[in-house]
Amino acid sequence: MMGPMGRIACFLCTLAMVACSGADDTAVQGVGGNIRMMKGHPTIRMVSENVRVKLPEATVRAVFVFHNDGPATTVKIGFPESGAATGTHNRRRTLFGYFRSYLDGQRLKVKREGSLDVDEDNSYHVWWTKSVHFGRYQTRVIVDEYQGGIGGDTSNHAFFTYVMSTGASWKGAIGKADITVDARGLGLVSDLAAAPEGDRRRGKVFHWLMDDIKPDEDDDIHLNWWDGWKDIWVNGQPVFTESKEWDVAGHEGNAPPKRTGNDIRLPVRAAASYLGCGVERIGRGRIKVSGDATDVTLRVGSRRLVSRGRVVYLHRPVWMHRDPNGESMMVELRPLVRALGGKSWWDKDGLHIKM
Repeated sequence: MMGPMGRIACFLCTLAMVACSGADDTAVQGVGGNIRMMKGHPTIRMVSENVRVKLPEATVRAVFVFHNDGPATTVKIGFPESGAATGTHNRRRTLFGYFRSYLDGQRLKVKREGSLDVDEDNSYHVWWTKSVHFGRYQTRVIVDEYQGGIGGDTSNHAFFTYVMSTGASWKGAIGKADITVDARGLGLVSDLAAAPEGDRRRGKVFHWLMDDIKPDEDDDIHLNWWDGWKDIWVNGQPVFTESKEWDVAGHEGNAPPKRTGNDIRLPVRAAASYLGCGVERIGRGRIKVSGDATDVTLRVGSRRLVSRGRVVYLHRPVWMHRDPNGESMMVELRPLVRALGGKSWWDKDGLHIKM
């Protein structure tokens, strides 16, 4: 016979991969003080989920509608956070920008549980938990809002993941899943792609509709992109190929090319490398770029590119980009090409340069 609190069950909503991915609510159970996923909850089913993701802010709003097909029960809902142990998680106790949870429109109090100690993969795992009561045959709406982060690697590739497969632990199938990822805020990036197949894409907005789904890992939502602009062609040849990626060692600068309007901003060293030119530092804040036909002098803070008495003007003065990996003198590519005696134009394949 059930006590006044009803049967107790535990549930989980998973956020993984260095606070850069989200997941469905997932049924779990406690065993010997640990939490593990259940194969399926006997009475609680997910009627629908509606998820809206905005990039690059990595903000997520997930609306879950649940129905209890059985007697009253109290559930513990846990939303795990995991991430790389950089020390920041210890100082702030979290890498989330925020985490908020609501039940039927009312803000729920959440509690952080678990240890900030790192595992063998140098990652930490904590839980944000709350308790929710389901009456007999009751339908309830749970909303989770949070800000995670963007994953990346040393080659300047970036990614975001929303895990669908954890939703398979509820009773039966998920009735309807409606997922939208709005990546318009990423701006002009290269190699933007999404999985799984079947999305309805409009520009940089991706939309998935799934009905009666018992999700597995093949249904997880992934967005990947290269955080810069790769589509540059010099004398008919692409700058970036499968064998020529971004120089992760920093020999071409510590900031990848970025498209802004009709131009590309990049380190002077990268521009010189792509154009087949030499680079020489000729004084404090001054660099000379040497091409086959002429030389161009650049100075930090100046909009003037001087080439043997001829001046080409930049929209933005030459500037220094600084980050923990070092510093680079930055320039707009098309005016530099013009100062060196070359030509440039855009077409559907990207920016073309003839030197």
